[in-house]
Parts: sequence; C-alpha cells; structure tokens
Amino acid sequence: MKRNAFSLVELLVVIAIIAVLAAILFPVFSSARRAAFASVCLNNFKQAGLAANLYFNDNNEGMLPAAYNGTSGANALNDRRWPQILNAYMGDRRLYKCPADPKPWPRPPATFDQDLRVDAIEYDYAVAKLSNLGYNYLYLAPIVSIGSNRLSLPRTLGNILTPSGTIFGLDSVESVNQAGFPSGGGSHLVVPPCRWKQEGGSQVLDSYYYGQGIEIIADLPGWAKNSQNKFTEYGGAWPWHTGRMNVLFIDGHVKPMTPSRLVAGCTIEFQPQGVIVDSGRYDWDLQ
Repeated sequence: MKRNAFSLVELLVVIAIIAVLAAILFPVFSSARRAAFASVCLNNFKQAGLAANLYFNDNNEGMLPAAYNGTSGANALNDRRWPQILNAYMGDRRLYKCPADPKPWPRPPATFDQDLRVDAIEYDYAVAKLSNLGYNYLYLAPIVSIGSNRLSLPRTLGNILTPSGTIFGLDSVESVNQAGFPSGGGSHLVVPPCRWKQEGGSQVLDSYYYGQGIEIIADLPGWAKNSQNKFTEYGGAWPWHTGRMNVLFIDGHVKPMTPSRLVAGCTIEFQPQGVIVDSGRYDWDLQ
C-alpha cells in the first residue's frame, strides 16, 4: 500500500516559504494597523470639534475653561476638567482615547456602595486628565492668578482672528520616559512651543497676555530646544502616528502634522521661552 507523506526537505522548504511570507507581510499588517489607528483618532477629533462648536454656540461663543479650579488642591469634588464639561456634547468618553496609546484607562466603578456617586465622579475626573486630545489652553482658556485665586479665563471666538488656522488641541501624552518613549496615557492640556512675540524690530511682547494685572500660569514643561531635529519633549503633545500628530483646529477640521511643522514661525527655547517671528505661520496663537 502506497503512502503519501512529506519528506523532511519538503517540510523545511514549506516552513522557509512561510517564514519569508511572514517577514514580508507582517510589516504591511503593522503599517495598516498604524494607519487605522491614525484614521480612528482623526475621526474622534472631528467628533470633538463638532461637540466643541456646539458648546461655543450654547455659551456665547466662549471657549471651554481648562478647569474650574486651578489650585494645587483641585480634586474630583471641587473641580471639573474641560473634557468633563464637553461630555454633554460628546456622549462617549472613548472619543478622547487614541487607539495608538496603549495605556489603559482606569476602570469605572462596578459595585454599589455608599460612595458610588463619589467614585463615579473620581473616575470621570481621572479619565478626563488622560485625554489624548490635549487642549491649547494657554491661548484659549489660560489658568491665571488673580490675587490669591487661580482660575481659567476662556476667551471667545471674537478673540480669534482665524479659527481655521488656530489650534484647539492635538495628540498628547502624559509623560515621556528616560528612553524617550511615551508613557502614562494622554494629557488633557498641552503647551505651545513659543511664548514671546517679536514686534517692530527688537521689541518682544507676551503672546499669552490677557489683561492688566492678570498673571498667566504655565506649569507644564515646554518644548525641547532641539525638538525640530531630535524630539524629546513637545509640551505634552506627542506624534503617535508615524511621526505625525492629529491636530484639531477651532473651526472643527482636523489634519495630521509633523512636530517640525508645528513650530513653524517661531524659534524654540526651553520652557516655552521661544520667540514668534511669523504669526502667519504659527498656528497656536490667536492671530
């Protein structure tokens, strides 16, 4: 009786072919996966843009406050972060989560007890902090010090010269480890790469300026001076999508941009002390 079987050589040839195909196809699958993440994130940001514009319409064209309580004692019971305020228009908290960010969110409370309501508020507060959509708050709703008080003062659409050219928010990260890789989830607040604005020769003005006697508080670290070439810090922003960030503008449109494009029009220094030399190319400020 004749038996059909693979020889050892044939088996090894088949294994070698499979290995070659895997080596060819795995990068393709990985690239497709990254592209899908970027597409989902971009669509999430579009939904956030629609929600934000509904909020503007309902609130006399006012921007979202970054938070209600800007003090070090802020917590879930005496404060609300901007994603919590926008939740009424978003409906789904998952729209703040970029699929490219592997950090899991805190788990919601799942058991009933006397503190259930407090636990739910604390969960909402923690999730809002980890939003992968970081808010351009220093221009749109800066946290300021007025006397002994710290609070966010939202600007209005009327303060913004070109809504289609002004950043609302973009991909963000909570922290970067010593090896230069993202960790900790997202950051609901980001800071711009430059602060000072060159006007008329050597004169330099504060582009954050809100009004006489109002001190702008910028606690987050700024962009690295060398970030146009080797990226180490971006003020909380982060290129999750193959070296690009999804950027949401005030008018609601979203587009991917490189970190080097996001510093166009300004010269970077540390803790954003850089100088804006061309407001027409600089997308962060109100011009």
